[in-house]
Amino acid sequence: MSSNVLDGGNRRCLSVQLPELIKEATNDTASASKVNRNALSFLKERHLPTNICEIGKERIRRAGKKLKEEAGLIGQGLDTGFRVYKLDSSNVKPWNPDAENLGASLDLFSEHLVEGRTSDDLLTEVMLKSGIDLCEEMETREIAGHRVYSLGYGQFYACMDLDLSGAEGELALGIAAWHAEECAAVGGEQQDTCTVFVADQSFAGRDDAKMNFVSTLQQYGICKVKAL
Repeated sequence: MSSNVLDGGNRRCLSVQLPELIKEATNDTASASKVNRNALSFLKERHLPTNICEIGKERIRRAGKKLKEEAGLIGQGLDTGFRVYKLDSSNVKPWNPDAENLGASLDLFSEHLVEGRTSDDLLTEVMLKSGIDLCEEMETREIAGHRVYSLGYGQFYACMDLDLSGAEGELALGIAAWHAEECAAVGGEQQDTCTVFVADQSFAGRDDAKMNFVSTLQQYGICKVKAL
């Protein structure tokens, strides 16, 4: 970030940290014990997990704030934002059928996503599997009562809600309208490459609802729809 201030660059970095717990030091030096106590006190006051990752995030925030203050007007456009991801298993359940009872296995796999995962979790997996940069420009809107993401100024759209409740047609029209708006802003170059991502489970097994969603998008020139 400091180098970006100096020459107006756009460097990025990736920081990786194990969530090692911070404990009260008993055998460390006095200075080390004080550091641990201060770190624990800071995290507990803010009801944050007491691990090193939380301290790392706060250090990045403070470093960015300090750089902007010291750089004055030059540093006001400095991007000091960052995103935090945690390594986890796939949101999709592994296919492990019972050869003796394949019918039951198919029934169990009708809801193939892991329970308890959020729409942000699903979006992250879609981005990783599709080769989309995790730092891609992102906007969100509520369309037909559902949160929709726009990535890369209209290159990709995603709605990861698991229950569309009959709003498929209205959702498709809203995405198409948003796409037309963003295409107009960039000259229309992305019209043929736009892809819309959804969760297959959100259609509740209704093929007619899925076809209605896809065909509505196709009427407006969006022909690529992928389901997780």
